[in-house]
Amino acid sequence: MRVKCPHCRYYGAVRDSEEISEITGMAIYRCGNDDCGHVYEVGFEVVATISPSAMPNPTVRLPIRKRLCNCQRPPRQTKKAKN
Repeated sequence: MRVKCPHCRYYGAVRDSEEISEITGMAIYRCGNDDCGHVYEVGFEVVATISPSAMPNPTVRLPIRKRLCNCQRPPRQTKKAKN
């Protein structure tokens, strides 16, 4: 997962990560900008199923989403043909 440094906005690199549960975890990132050098912790969580697993874990219960979050690209607008 690409995460930007909250200070200089460069992308960071994962240095370490830990699974907390089947759907949550933590990762330590280091900023890619050597002049910044920020090291920060990021939490992550699986929040929904987009396409069901062929090997479902019976202890994991996630809501099923038909589409991604509102961050999807809007549909392309087509240009009207000239007559």
